[in-house]
Amino acid sequence: MIRELIYLFILFIIGYIVLSTFFNFYSSAGKIIANDISNITTSIHGTQVSYIINHYNSDNYSILYLVQNIDPSNCINNIKVGNKIVNFTYKVLNQYTIELNISYPVNTGDSLTVTFCNGQSSIYYLS
Repeated sequence: MIRELIYLFILFIIGYIVLSTFFNFYSSAGKIIANDISNITTSIHGTQVSYIINHYNSDNYSILYLVQNIDPSNCINNIKVGNKIVNFTYKVLNQYTIELNISYPVNTGDSLTVTFCNGQSSIYYLS
């Protein structure tokens, strides 16, 4: 019984080390990408232009992964695709990445304006 508990404890420690290393890398990778992108973009409306790293479309629904330099812990007030305000939900994946679920088809060439609750806006262009 004691031996099994020791084995479980060792497995727990190894699992913790592996998972903490993975999630630390994931957060660091997002930070590096966001910093690199913010260095090559220009300022629009007082904020950095941010970057969409991937997007998926299915009928009238879109999933987008955003990398940005703004603090994503601030809530999102609204989202515009072009000039149309759309319904959405979002999830903060790490300090620099947000997953947006938009109930509107977002296509290549569209611009996406995300307005945060503190009044800052980020403009995204799909290419």
